[in-house]
Amino acid sequence: FAILPQSQFGVARLGCVGAGMGQHFCSLSHNPRLNVVKRPDADGVCQFDYMPTYSQAEQADELEVFEAAQMIATDRDNRSCERSSLVPALFDLHESPLQDPPGTYVAVHRTTGVARRLVVVRKPRSPEMQDQLRTAARRLQSLRCEGVARVLEIFEDSRALSLVVEECSGGTVFDRILSRQYFAEQESAVIIRHMIQSLSFMHHCGLAHGHPSPDSFRFQSSEAHATLKLADFGLELRVHGWDLAMTSGGSSPSKSPGCPRHCGHGDAAAAAAAVIASPCLQLYEACRVAFCAPEIARPLLGGNCSSRWLAHADEGPKGSEVTGNVSNSHMELLEEMDLFAALAAADAWSVGAIAFLLLCGYPPFFAPCRHHILSRIDKIDFSFDPPFWSKISEDAKDFVQQCLRDAAGRRLPVCEAQRHPWVRDLADSSPQGSMLPAFINNLRRFYRTSLIEAYAANCLSEKMRHGEVERLYSHCLEADVMKCGYLTSADLRHILETQGHTEVAEAIAVCFTRTLRYPGESYIDYGALTASIAARRERLLEEELWRHFQDFACAACGGGGYAQEAEIAGRLPLDRLNSFLQDAEVQRLLQDSGAPDAATLSTELHGCRAASEVEVVDFNDLAAEILWRQPRQAAVTGVVR
Repeated sequence: FAILPQSQFGVARLGCVGAGMGQHFCSLSHNPRLNVVKRPDADGVCQFDYMPTYSQAEQADELEVFEAAQMIATDRDNRSCERSSLVPALFDLHESPLQDPPGTYVAVHRTTGVARRLVVVRKPRSPEMQDQLRTAARRLQSLRCEGVARVLEIFEDSRALSLVVEECSGGTVFDRILSRQYFAEQESAVIIRHMIQSLSFMHHCGLAHGHPSPDSFRFQSSEAHATLKLADFGLELRVHGWDLAMTSGGSSPSKSPGCPRHCGHGDAAAAAAAVIASPCLQLYEACRVAFCAPEIARPLLGGNCSSRWLAHADEGPKGSEVTGNVSNSHMELLEEMDLFAALAAADAWSVGAIAFLLLCGYPPFFAPCRHHILSRIDKIDFSFDPPFWSKISEDAKDFVQQCLRDAAGRRLPVCEAQRHPWVRDLADSSPQGSMLPAFINNLRRFYRTSLIEAYAANCLSEKMRHGEVERLYSHCLEADVMKCGYLTSADLRHILETQGHTEVAEAIAVCFTRTLRYPGESYIDYGALTASIAARRERLLEEELWRHFQDFACAACGGGGYAQEAEIAGRLPLDRLNSFLQDAEVQRLLQDSGAPDAATLSTELHGCRAASEVEVVDFNDLAAEILWRQPRQAAVTGVVR
């Protein structure tokens, strides 16, 4: 047989005689597997799927690494979850790529030098939900699928689970596509099929993501035919939903031992409970929200959200302090259908939205402003614009339409999506040749906007102190003459320079605007950006407090087994609270965050616990009180949708 021109994503044509559907071929060099997906035509040309495999030596090396990691995890004290304090001793942690959310690190094993990905997942408040999170993590650890990144080890403390995951260093789908000059509809179908296979295997094992986006998938390596893997498991969204259920009408956080709200503060206690709901940071970014299913997006409309900052970004102040109302809208949906079914249906929607992006270069519901995106999702407002869809096959449009249906039960299930003609035949009915040049321009623009969103939020959350986020929003509001809710990236850079963040402004210009060239501007929703910065600042503050709390608790317990117990329980004797709050580093953190001083906090917390006869301080309760006592954002009028 003769192999005709082949693309990077495994779509090629094979000229042979007598090839049958599902038949495999292997070459003698790199041992790829060629799976025939369409019978030969009159000219003896058939279509096949390129599935690379590795040599026996490469397979043995990779297997040895995985087995070593599993043996280490099994032998170390023979516990189901190791203590998180062991992570710094075992791994050298580095910053993760820009696309990764906070709490994600590159972890290089100190002995073997093998790079892994460390994902820190905040545990839900409810003990029952914590057990469900552990069950989901162990189920992920047991998965063996080529399209899903492997979870190798699990570490735990009283605050979070830390998952050591297989590192996928080959970049995102955006990186791979934009590095090439040729991209056809058939290649979009190949990518979507790989995503469907990954999610289908998850669903088969009783797991679902709930909010996959293009950034959820990474190539295993930079090799031309590297495997595309699901590297983000959607655990943060799941924890967010559990906490919302708890704070909006389920079990109250004030029932937990040692909670300061035992003393009761009326409405203030209920409002403080909202802060405990772990935010899903991916829902703050407009370029990620664009792939949300309606049941995930609708609770974010109209100010019904778990964060006062998200309420600010989407609804706009109404003449008073911006306070977030905890929404139980999507939890009501989950009462109608079980959690797995709801998340699986949301996965089907997201697959359709990603397919739309890979066919025209922009998401189906995209708009410059986050609130407008949510509104378009709510109305299922999308269309196949003729200039960009003129060369796209009808099968592709039908696939997108079957996924993007309002009613979850009417969507094309992920497990059945592989049998859709567009996916099954790899867009065989589509026009031959590369897609329109506008596709690459659209994709470059969208990717650049998403990178600016993530980079600005991550960098500014580390640099800004109390009050600076609100000033940034005020300056953006003044620059927004038309009161449309968004600015160009050039306007944002100018504002950052005036606030003294020249390095961030220059990085945006050099790394994104010039590198990802596009004959047009990127538009940034400054309300969503400031909301994202504030949420990340709170997450960073909590992580810093936790590190100091661990060190102080271990010292107070005298080390040894007592120190391990303090780490797992996350509690401190009440008589030690004042000493902890008087620590110089803790005082610096409180000052930077705008929270009350140590003396005020100590007095209030001692009073609450004296009333409830509680003699210990739980870190989660302490952190929630500190976050709630931060000055909330003042009213700023003039925001329009």
